[in-house]
Amino acid sequence: MSFGDVDVRKQDAWRRVRLCCAVVFSIAPFCSVDSALATNNIISDQIVDGAGNPFQRPGGGNATLADLGLDTVPVGNAPPVKVVPWSTLPGDVAQMQQYGDHLYFGTTPGQIWEYDMNGVRNPTPLLDVDSLRASFSTSGPFSGQGLRGFAFHPDFANNGLLYTMSRESTSGGSATFDTAGGGNAVAHYALGEWDFNDLAGGNPSYRSVMRVAYPATDHVASQINFDPTAGPGDADYGNLYIAFGDGGGSGSGSNTVQNIFGYGQNMQAIQSSLIRINPLGSNSANGQYGIPADNPFAGANDPGNAVLDEIYAKGFRNPTTMLFDVQTGALYSGDISQNTIEELNLIEAGNNYGWGQIEGTWLHVDLTNTGSSMRYIPLGDGSDVTATSATYVGKNAAGQTATFTNINRLNDGFTSPVAQFSHERNQLDADNLSALVAGSVYRGAMAPGLQGKLLLSNLSQDEIYYVDQSDLVNDEMPGEMFELRLLDAGGNLVSLEDIVGANRANVRFGQDAAGELYLISKYNDTIYRFEGISTPGINGDINLDSVVDLLDVAALRAGWLKTATVGVESWQQGDLNLDGITDLRDAAQLRLALLNSHQNAAADVLAAFVPEPQSAGALLAAFAMTLLFRGLRLETRYAPRGCFIGGLLG
Repeated sequence: MSFGDVDVRKQDAWRRVRLCCAVVFSIAPFCSVDSALATNNIISDQIVDGAGNPFQRPGGGNATLADLGLDTVPVGNAPPVKVVPWSTLPGDVAQMQQYGDHLYFGTTPGQIWEYDMNGVRNPTPLLDVDSLRASFSTSGPFSGQGLRGFAFHPDFANNGLLYTMSRESTSGGSATFDTAGGGNAVAHYALGEWDFNDLAGGNPSYRSVMRVAYPATDHVASQINFDPTAGPGDADYGNLYIAFGDGGGSGSGSNTVQNIFGYGQNMQAIQSSLIRINPLGSNSANGQYGIPADNPFAGANDPGNAVLDEIYAKGFRNPTTMLFDVQTGALYSGDISQNTIEELNLIEAGNNYGWGQIEGTWLHVDLTNTGSSMRYIPLGDGSDVTATSATYVGKNAAGQTATFTNINRLNDGFTSPVAQFSHERNQLDADNLSALVAGSVYRGAMAPGLQGKLLLSNLSQDEIYYVDQSDLVNDEMPGEMFELRLLDAGGNLVSLEDIVGANRANVRFGQDAAGELYLISKYNDTIYRFEGISTPGINGDINLDSVVDLLDVAALRAGWLKTATVGVESWQQGDLNLDGITDLRDAAQLRLALLNSHQNAAADVLAAFVPEPQSAGALLAAFAMTLLFRGLRLETRYAPRGCFIGGLLG
């Protein structure tokens, strides 16, 4: 393991330096888009009810963005991780998939490339959609061009089937779904099936499964996925999930009109939906795919056919990214906003995520003027603001008066994001617009400190965020989000901008079979892998002798409650979580490492050394001393923009 010196440099005027300390009050064991961006909108002066009266916080005083969880995303206390170059791509990434012992990367120009686990690329693409489909198109806004996504059928080893979603000209075939009143189609988004068991001239045969027409091509079809946790015999085995946007955005001239084609809440439109189909079935209208019987609006679930049978969830603007949790099967999607609230959504059957009316936990009151008409929707139980509902009078898209009476998030019929952040507090400047890119929950071994954390990115600036998986619940209360500290391959504390070479890294995430997470930048077409500061084999190896034993206990004891510059200096004092001080969190992490290395006797020695307070007062005193030492020495490490106190140990 090696570290470079941590250099907290003078930043340019527009760059934020937000390294800060975290003090924890627990003794639980430590556990290890492109052009279609939204426009900025100031909402801190709009936390008012329908009469213009400021909402009140439960403790008294006017509610602020901080009270609503929409202030600047704070730096978290998770251990920093290395962002290590792994390989490079010959084009901009659309989606990454894993199959067998290889990784595959689909690129916008239409190729799918195969890599071994050492990052070596096969020089011949697995599939070249561009060369095999004459109607394949890279025209239009960049955010809607070319290959959008791909997925291997879970039984690919036997049936040889792979699916792609891509932009095609309207001459490529008849539309399965038209523009639903949106006007003339300018492109189709085509779901195709490629049969690698049926080769002609070395190329797989092609079958058209579905074609969706769009009148504009800025927010369109994007990534596609099968549930990796579903096995043969499971109800979800072989079902394909596909996300569709609302078509309109800055690249298509509709940036001043919210939900221009009305798809957000049009239940007969496939657009603005996340759908689930069985591509091997045949009970659809065109006979080319099946509709699972347990889809929320299929058959007897919707006897009046008010909603398309294919729809699994509704109400999306631009759900560009989605990934399953490879352990739980939970599906997460990032929806890029119109105005100011970026959404991470937990997708569940039959839920409506509100686009066309709702953005995050805010209501578009006047659909003819999206620049200044957003109003906060109270949760409804008095825990966020004292008001349990609000009444607003505004306008619908046609300019007619619309009244929203006594609404709150518990009764509005929409599902709030499980995490969200605001443009107002989380963008570098007025021209560098924010957008959320969803990753997945880390389930690997190379970065133990990320275990159980979902990673996501603010696409337009140099930040990676995380949310604890336990916080990602559809309870109408978004989870707490933190910024992840990053290290370069040499162990230097840096920003993503430093690593990629641009303050708009334009990234996507991917995950391999082992649960490791990858970050792919469209700026430099480089694939990075998240890694911890040491390999799992020496996690807890304080003295860097490649074993975890009693000598590491001695090193931690010698460094107890000492501070140091984050890096090798602090690590060798026992600062295993790299927060600059050796304390109970580090002791808990070392104990786990000792037990995992079967060093039980050393773990007992450590337990005997670490104080175990016999009362709540002693516990608070121990942590007060930690806080005191940290505060006295903080200025020797770095000057934080803001310091927060909170979090749970482990």
